Amino acid sequence: MEELHKYIAAARQYGHTDDQIRSNLAAAGWHPAHVASAIGNSTSAPAPKPGRSRRIGGKKLIVFTAVAILVLAGAAGTAYKFRHTITTRLETPHAQPSITLYYDDGKTVLWQDTNPAVEPTVQPANAPYFVDLVRTELRQKYGDNYWKQGAWQVTTSLSSSLQATAEKLVADNYANIQNLTGGAADEEATVLQDTQTGQIKALVGGTDRSNPDHGQINFATMPIEPGTSVFPFAYANLIEHTTNTGAGSIIADTQTPFPGYPCTNKNTAFDGGNCLWDYDLMYPGNLSVRYALGGARNVPAMQAIYAAAGTSNTVQTINQFTGLVRDMGASGGYNCYSDESFIKTAQCYGGAVMGDGAYMSLTDETHALSTFANGGKMVPQTTIISVKLNDKVKSAWQNPAGK
Repeated sequence: MEELHKYIAAARQYGHTDDQIRSNLAAAGWHPAHVASAIGNSTSAPAPKPGRSRRIGGKKLIVFTAVAILVLAGAAGTAYKFRHTITTRLETPHAQPSITLYYDDGKTVLWQDTNPAVEPTVQPANAPYFVDLVRTELRQKYGDNYWKQGAWQVTTSLSSSLQATAEKLVADNYANIQNLTGGAADEEATVLQDTQTGQIKALVGGTDRSNPDHGQINFATMPIEPGTSVFPFAYANLIEHTTNTGAGSIIADTQTPFPGYPCTNKNTAFDGGNCLWDYDLMYPGNLSVRYALGGARNVPAMQAIYAAAGTSNTVQTINQFTGLVRDMGASGGYNCYSDESFIKTAQCYGGAVMGDGAYMSLTDETHALSTFANGGKMVPQTTIISVKLNDKVKSAWQNPAGK
């Protein structure tokens, strides 16, 4: 009975109701009268277990002695199956559900939720957009109700010092983007990734999480038009699919027709023309790939993807280009959509080469661009280093070989 009292005390400590305790003990074989007595009076003297010394056919009949068998060493072989069954039934109850996220040191608390059954109404004080991202990943990996299993301790990839620096840079730059765009731009985001490990070390998804209009939108993870920041992939695509192209190779920046840009009217686009123009409305002629990329020039980038595909078929050419972006780390893809909710993907065309009409998240683009900095080796992106459930390791990050 002493072990029975200990189990009841532990179960109550972990939040189990008396009805739950009564049900568990009944399933384990305890007599209802003994359970009722122990629940109602934890200090009462233990009652004798009926049938403890009864024998049938010369064999000892074990009745209502589950906990006693648990604590006896070297129990008889005939009792082992019964003991094993009861052990699984009466193991220590789950810890009180909670979720704790730590910075990458595994010690400093980033965010904690001691009542995950209720959706938090107050935004996290630290790195709220990153916390949202990690919580989403936990639900995706372990299920929507994962938190019910007990106490979760998650060491994230986030660096407290780098996150503080990133948040200050975004805040300090806000006035600049307002001035440069005449107030047209009202949001910023930034992502910092360790190129060799794929770990996200800082992430800022917006300037003000409490903004009632769009503060809940994580601009680091939502699809956006990347603009000419995708030009490096156009030349990587060319190098990948040819055998004699490098940074010093010559590529033409001349006025010429392309699929979708017939160039039958050579006026600028502002005057009704249908040629592809560079941003400065000039065509300087032949350039090295290095200078074409450095100058963010539209025409050479378009030349590059068609030369890489070896065909004038736009669909085949564009899909090869966008496929390379995905292969380099944009796991969510570089996509075009037919609806405003960005749910129904559609075929992309020439504008995608210039980051126009095609969408990719900043986290995905950061991941793909980091592959350049990692010598062409793509490693998985991660926000989580380790996960513990009730103090037991559930998963642990290992530096991947990469692709």
